[in-house]
Amino acid sequence: MFEKLFDKIAELWNEVMPFYIVFEFQNAVVLRFGHFHSVKEKGFYWKWPFIDDVTKQHVIVTTLSTGPQHLETADNQTITTEAIVKYNISDVKKYILELFDAVDGIRDITQSNIKREICDRSLSDCKSTDLDDLITKKVRNEVRKYGINVHQVTLTSMSRTRNYRLIGDMKTD
Repeated sequence: MFEKLFDKIAELWNEVMPFYIVFEFQNAVVLRFGHFHSVKEKGFYWKWPFIDDVTKQHVIVTTLSTGPQHLETADNQTITTEAIVKYNISDVKKYILELFDAVDGIRDITQSNIKREICDRSLSDCKSTDLDDLITKKVRNEVRKYGINVHQVTLTSMSRTRNYRLIGDMKTD
């Protein structure tokens, strides 16, 4: 109960404060009356309480796991893949204002590119070393318009899996 009260007080405090600090590893987007005003890098800044809305974003390198993805290769082999995306934010304005839920966007774009590449290849072709680089280039080109710089997409696991379909009794009365 008190936790929600403290959260509201902290939120109000941040609104009332006439200044903000952007740390070394962040950039900030300032909206004034809901419209883009400026991008700020590290430093101390003044703001108009209740008029300026400051959104800070970490811009240093980070990673994202795509989670398991079950796919079928061109030679009808079922495999499960998982990837890690290493990226940073290159344009915080685009990242915040042009893509809702950027982490999901990066994950979805990466998984769709992995699917395209895996489904067009045989299982033996999927094991080639240039697959990571090809996927990286495609993802990098696709997310660049959202202010994201992809360093590397690495397929961390790729294993053959078997599908079992259990069919229950289909009694009709």
